[in-house]
Amino acid sequence: MAIVRPIYGALRQNSAEDIGRWRTLTIDRPIEEISPGGEMPAALAALGSNIEIDIHSAPGNWGTEVAVRWVGPKKAADGDDPRVVVRRVLREVKQLAEVGEVLQGQPRSEGKRPATPTGRMVDRAEKNSDKGAVL
Repeated sequence: MAIVRPIYGALRQNSAEDIGRWRTLTIDRPIEEISPGGEMPAALAALGSNIEIDIHSAPGNWGTEVAVRWVGPKKAADGDDPRVVVRRVLREVKQLAEVGEVLQGQPRSEGKRPATPTGRMVDRAEKNSDKGAVL
């Protein structure tokens, strides 16, 4: 365990090179639905010249691959980490294309969950997931 922590920490460092790396996902829709007429999706267009985008057919015609790389300043306009902004926007583009809306875990229609140990763990994970755009 003592060896794993330093290695894991080194892999998760917030390096400047990591900000500009390509983040890619596959959307289960044809390229014509994702980028009609060569236009980029609205969520990506909102980031303007802060990003580079590559949209192409996924291998084997299994949908569309969308790759985004941050090329703007080290902090996004709203002060967020650019990596978080890119992941959040990619998730939004994928959900809008595949589902038709951006799915939200909060608020819950059934109300507040009882404060059980497991419930608190899930609440903490949901709260922290917004920072990294993943649960």
